[in-house]
Amino acid sequence: MPNPSIGSPYIQNYSKSQYKAGNQNWSITQDKEGLIYTANNEGLLVYDGANWELYPLSNKKHLRSVALAPNGNIYVGGKEEFGFFQKKDGKLLYNRISDHVKPSLLENDEIWKILFLEDAIIFQAFSKLYIYKNNKIEIQYGNGEPFLFAHQIG
Repeated sequence: MPNPSIGSPYIQNYSKSQYKAGNQNWSITQDKEGLIYTANNEGLLVYDGANWELYPLSNKKHLRSVALAPNGNIYVGGKEEFGFFQKKDGKLLYNRISDHVKPSLLENDEIWKILFLEDAIIFQAFSKLYIYKNNKIEIQYGNGEPFLFAHQIG
């Protein structure tokens, strides 16, 4: 008789009451130490295998995306805000990059995807791309077409 568990991944589910944050998780990544980072409606959720910790964004709005940079920084994007968390003395400190953008340009935008290029980071909203390079933001518009699903190839 075949063993039904062969080839099936182990899955552990966690309830909102366990991780004590919002009920929607939008994006997830893991670092080389095994820490799990989740973009949650209430901020960045970090799980070390035993404990959950929540890091809300400075504007207290929900997160939609999280991505781990090659240098170990944790980049996040959400409603009208994006930036990165840096590890320092066992804690995460938030650096808001979206301060480089006029608030009126960010209005109602949500960052759904974060892509890393050699010399830039792209924060993708549906209406535009925010390209972060040399501590400056360049905005790329879709000429009437939305940016629905950005993917990196090559």
